Amino acid sequence: TAVLNIGAAETYSAGPDSALAFYRSVLDTCGPNTSDGIRADLLSNMASMCSDMDQHAKALGYIEQAMAIHHQRQDTTAMAAAHLFKATALKSLGRTDEALVEAKRALSRSKGADQRARSASRAADILHLLGRHKEAYDMLIEYSQLNDSLAKQRFSDGVATAQVRFETADKERRIAEHEVALTSAMAESRRRSVQRNALIATTLVVMIIALLLYRSVRIKQRLAKQEEELHHQQV
Repeated sequence: TAVLNIGAAETYSAGPDSALAFYRSVLDTCGPNTSDGIRADLLSNMASMCSDMDQHAKALGYIEQAMAIHHQRQDTTAMAAAHLFKATALKSLGRTDEALVEAKRALSRSKGADQRARSASRAADILHLLGRHKEAYDMLIEYSQLNDSLAKQRFSDGVATAQVRFETADKERRIAEHEVALTSAMAESRRRSVQRNALIATTLVVMIIALLLYRSVRIKQRLAKQEEELHHQQV
């Protein structure tokens, strides 16, 4: 993946020629431990670079090498995409009969509606070039049906995504409201606790003052009594 990302960056920064040279150097230096999947990805990207430069014969050579690896790995999804690419390359080279075969193979081996729709569209274009207009029309009907199915699926996916986002937003809103209510309750609890503690402290202070006053009065009374007794003794 890192190698493919570097190649993509090279394409944007220096052009497809530089990216192709980079992929070729990586492919030439691949060791025995390099997976077949990586080799196939490199070859497919090299084919794409050649196609961008209108070097369709070279693109065809690279994609056929990639297809041999896909076939060995029994990767039907990658094989279907490779058939569609090969059909495009053959069409660009004027080999329309062979291009039609590849487009139909792509259609038969594609599993996803998107890939099948693109394969049907390509087959319809090639049939039109060959003058087989009735077959081209039938293929366009199949493409239209696939495209409609794909549009419905995308709409359903969009509705599902919107529903998830709405439920997530609603859940986050409820959590936020709960947090606000909890914060408010905690603040109220702290306020009442402060008031209670202040009341207790005030009560304690009052009790201490009352006790001190009581003791002061008792001491004064005791002193007064002692003075009175002393006075009687002197008399």
